[in-house]
Amino acid sequence: MEYCNEQFSRKTLFFYYFCERFQGHFFDEMKLPEDNLQQFNQNQKALNFMSEQFQKKTSSILVTGLISVIVISFMFSGYESMKGSPDTIAKVDDKVIKYREFQAEFDRQLQFYSQMFGGQPLTSLQIESFNIKSSVINNLVNRKLIMILSENLGITPSPDQIKKEIKELPYFQTGGQFDFEKYKIMLANARFTPQDFENDISEQLRGQMLQGLMTGFPLSQNLSDDLVKFKKEIRKAHLIQFRKNALKETLPVSDAEVSAYLAKNENEKKLKSMFEGRKKSLDQPEQIKARHILLSSKNKKEADLKKQIDEIRKKVTVKNFVEMANKYGEDPSGKSKGGDLGWFPHSQMVPEFEKVAFSMKPGEISAPVKTQFGYHVIYVEDHRPAKIATFEENKKNLAMEFIREGKTKELEEANLTLKKNLEKFLKEGKILEIEKLQKTAHFTFEKNVTLNRFDGAMGGITLDGPQVNDIFSAEKAEKTYELPSQITLIKTWTAGEKEVETLKIDPEKESQTLKLALSRKLNEDLLEKLKEKSNVKIYNVMN
Repeated sequence: MEYCNEQFSRKTLFFYYFCERFQGHFFDEMKLPEDNLQQFNQNQKALNFMSEQFQKKTSSILVTGLISVIVISFMFSGYESMKGSPDTIAKVDDKVIKYREFQAEFDRQLQFYSQMFGGQPLTSLQIESFNIKSSVINNLVNRKLIMILSENLGITPSPDQIKKEIKELPYFQTGGQFDFEKYKIMLANARFTPQDFENDISEQLRGQMLQGLMTGFPLSQNLSDDLVKFKKEIRKAHLIQFRKNALKETLPVSDAEVSAYLAKNENEKKLKSMFEGRKKSLDQPEQIKARHILLSSKNKKEADLKKQIDEIRKKVTVKNFVEMANKYGEDPSGKSKGGDLGWFPHSQMVPEFEKVAFSMKPGEISAPVKTQFGYHVIYVEDHRPAKIATFEENKKNLAMEFIREGKTKELEEANLTLKKNLEKFLKEGKILEIEKLQKTAHFTFEKNVTLNRFDGAMGGITLDGPQVNDIFSAEKAEKTYELPSQITLIKTWTAGEKEVETLKIDPEKESQTLKLALSRKLNEDLLEKLKEKSNVKIYNVMN
């Protein structure tokens, strides 16, 4: 009972704290206006997508960021130049952000983006374009702000909670049991003291406890009813979206332009500097192209599984491998694709699989290979040897990139032409022409998608609140929305009665989704206010 009272008082304190500073309006029987619902929701899908994708790859965002320092060696150098204390990259009030925290978060984000691009390492240009280093600093500052707020609210995990969290981490276990010797050795190798590590775990638990409080606010019945109502208002649409800079790569550059550019000594110096910065990404790692047949070990006896994979191996040949993979393979990502794994470098597959695959020659089929996922039969189709990039081989492409940067007028004309052609094809319903044009121009096309008044589009194209309201204001609409960086084209029409009738919405599930979204919004607003009131100092780690 004492624990319940303590939790209630903390929750009450948090709500008073929030209401006092932000004049919150999530209580009583208040309805959220339609425009606010749409405006609030414009970032929800992107946040949900990123969160879902990341949660598939890690068991805990906070703990994984910390553990990556311990389990993985520091693979990425070149970001260590900073001013101030050698081990301090920023301060938030009296909270210090250490370099190891920066490196851990930086590595985590690199791995996350890399996996989204098929496991390929990011180039320096991609790291810069995604603003990864700025994002890392922002995440770490936000984490310290949350720590400060949780301390002010008296949220503190008990020593037993901290011990339990550490003992349950698989990295410190042997045979499913916590191994104190392994714990000490791994911390020592990563230059952690047990006290530092336990303090970090305490901070992370404190942040998780605060997040739990932030999802605890109530929703009125009227708001839940409005949510279901907006979800049931649907339209059909064709959507097209493209970034204006995407067409830059398609701008023609003649050999004469390249020769004239390379004739100037200062330009060659620029290219050499650019090459040195990108060399690591231009080097070609050893890669193989392979397929596999996987029999999953889930809920199966070892003897039965081994017998089945041995029988399949006797039947499989180069000619029938695709057919056999489609018939027997249990890898969801390769189902109906003949077990295709595409091209992949070292360290992308589990060790047992990689060791066998990279020892094979093109055209060979392996004996059954056992991994944590089950048994595999591997077919290597092709092989690319490692290749070190040279300046001479790459200077022409780098020169073309520089030349295109100066073709601003040509880029504007290309964007205008593409927009006019797409508007014409969309209006006339020439879907095949749009798909044909998509092969040469860089744009996203989603046809016959279903929009609802709350979420807008549910695919890769995001619409903001005003755009969604604009679309639902007329029975049919052909709209073009142009921003400084991108252009969106939309053609919508009324959904059929059958589609509306078959729409099934779970009010409870939708309310939980809205609670999560509101919590995220509350979290963003809260952090912005905390930043205004805190003393944040960031040292030179951005160069």
